[in-house]
Amino acid sequence: MTHTRPPRRRQVPLPAVPDVFDCLPALGRPQHVYIVGAGPGGKGQYDKIPASAYTMAANCMVAYPRAWSLWMAVDGSASWQTWWNEPVQPPTKVILTEGLVPKHPYCDYYVKAHWTVGSGWYPIRGCLFNGATIIGMLLQLAYFMGVRHATLVGCDLQGGQHHDGSWAYPNNGRWHQADNLQTIINWMHTKGGLRVDTLSPTVLKVPPFVGKLTPNQEKNT
Repeated sequence: MTHTRPPRRRQVPLPAVPDVFDCLPALGRPQHVYIVGAGPGGKGQYDKIPASAYTMAANCMVAYPRAWSLWMAVDGSASWQTWWNEPVQPPTKVILTEGLVPKHPYCDYYVKAHWTVGSGWYPIRGCLFNGATIIGMLLQLAYFMGVRHATLVGCDLQGGQHHDGSWAYPNNGRWHQADNLQTIINWMHTKGGLRVDTLSPTVLKVPPFVGKLTPNQEKNT
């Protein structure tokens, strides 16, 4: 697969909402992040994440009773979900795709989603590739932030329910996006200098988290 360059940026970006790629330093420079999905495997694991750790949460995890370092929603159907109007707990930074920005009461940054992941994939600065679930997009963002270690929590990529029993996906088996997400993870391991492991069960081929759960240590810049 050969990439083409992402579409050119708008001459006039969304009012008062900057492109996240123009503001990466504002997100911090964590070396270790926890990427948090809503899979049933995360139940009992979320509270093990240190309160001061750097966390990147997806979709309905905005309703979980804690603040995250950042929260992202990208799917066009997100604004139809019951969790969409849940208050965002400060100091969580909010990142949305362009089409969702006008539909949410608060947004710090927007991001461009670009086509889909396939064989021969590699990241391109300025956009996040979709087709590997929002977890894949958060992993790409972590790479551009300079992260060196990402621990997945609640990123099962299988089953039809979230950790709270709510509907997640019309498939009780392995999600088809898992192959694309595995492609991203493999690239991160072999070429991106980003190690990926997991704190909870997943169909992805990643090692389990081993060691002490410690807060993120940020670079001093």
